[in-house]
Amino acid sequence: MSLKKKTVKGLFWSSITLFFTRGVSFLSNIILSRILFPEDFGIVALSFMAINVLAMFQELGMGNALIYEKENTKKAANVCFYLTIVNSVVLCVFLYFAAPHIAVFFKEARLASVLRFLITPLFISSLAVTPQNLINKNMEFKKNFYPEFLSNAAYILIALIFAWKGYGYWSIIYAYTFQICISAFLYFVIAGWLPTLALDYNIFKRMFHYSKYILGTSLIVFISTNIDNAMIGRLVDSAALGYYYMAYNLANITATTVIPVVSKVSFSLFCNIKNKDGGLKMSFLKVLELTMLIVMPITVGLFIFSAHFVHTVFGERWMPIVVLIQILCWLGLLRTLGSCSSVIFNSVGKTNLLFTTSAIFTALGICLMYPFTLFFKQIGTAQAVIIQSLIGMPIIFYISIKLIDIKDKELIDVLKAPVIGSICLAVSGYMLKKMFFSALSWHNFIILVGIGTIVYCGAVYLIKKEIVDDIKMIFGELINKQIN
Repeated sequence: MSLKKKTVKGLFWSSITLFFTRGVSFLSNIILSRILFPEDFGIVALSFMAINVLAMFQELGMGNALIYEKENTKKAANVCFYLTIVNSVVLCVFLYFAAPHIAVFFKEARLASVLRFLITPLFISSLAVTPQNLINKNMEFKKNFYPEFLSNAAYILIALIFAWKGYGYWSIIYAYTFQICISAFLYFVIAGWLPTLALDYNIFKRMFHYSKYILGTSLIVFISTNIDNAMIGRLVDSAALGYYYMAYNLANITATTVIPVVSKVSFSLFCNIKNKDGGLKMSFLKVLELTMLIVMPITVGLFIFSAHFVHTVFGERWMPIVVLIQILCWLGLLRTLGSCSSVIFNSVGKTNLLFTTSAIFTALGICLMYPFTLFFKQIGTAQAVIIQSLIGMPIIFYISIKLIDIKDKELIDVLKAPVIGSICLAVSGYMLKKMFFSALSWHNFIILVGIGTIVYCGAVYLIKKEIVDDIKMIFGELINKQIN
């Protein structure tokens, strides 16, 4: 199969997988928000924050190193597997003893028992790291669909059953545990890989040298994207964190849906094509254009129609998150640009440069976060997050495009359609909302979204008609069964 067809196939199946999983998460949040309370979501946010930071040390960046490794894949896979397992055992022991202290720090006694329970899924998740990354290395993204589909279907079913029975935040914890167990088992079965004792110290050194900066960058990104939860949990309370957690997830729906697709497919693609004859630059520009065509209008729509959206979908109880969504929705756009930049840094081997720049701007964010949260609570936290991203992400993006010699004219040509289309969407949506559809009702929300979509698509078509040809090409590949 040609690289072009592999890319189209990868984008298709990765998109299907991510849209399904995010759709399940979105649907479950809607339903659970009608049953559970903001305080429950606050406890879950604190729990997952602790688990996610340990999961990063669990992998040590070896997943990306396995994809990047050019020589003996079997021995590289063994290095990745055994190192991940050893790290996982150490981290599980650490979490067991650290759980009470974490609970004391956040002034939430219930957190200790939750964290100790989550030791099981933390260890089991380590088993799936190597088979999943082997699938991605071979660009067989279709295989990711089945573990994600079945595990997410199990998650929403189990979460709803326990929630209706009155288990509160434990309903999400139990569902997450089942999800991880099912996913890990299926990844092993579908990848068709088992570890052996064949190891190579030289391969380990090479992978570790590559991955250490990825680990450092991942840790920096994690701190940057979770320090807000920690600040609210420590300085305010669980209920405030619950509101912020829900708003953050909704406002960043573009980033959490698009970023995994872009990162997964683009990284595998860019590692294959290198930068011969400008191939890396052309591929990056096309990925950036298609990404921004999706992300920009959703960002603008969330900002303009957030009140209608929250009232219609979540109800009156969650209206305090509207202002948070209007602030944080721009973070989704900025994080998507940052993700595109990260792929370039990692693909050309400049992981140390990405680590350094990310560390500088994360330090800036921490300096802003504490006083903003202390004086303005969760609203101040959201403002600090945006200020940090507005300063850091454009600079990181600029450095990345210079690495592959993208000219300003080329960048403008790629961004003009989504930018102008989004401006037309913003102007028309704001005027219609003010003059005709100000009432917070579901039918007004549907009408506004429908008209906004038509305006945006029409503007994009008038500005750059060849985008339609790209879309036709993708669907043509699918309809003609060139993807199978």
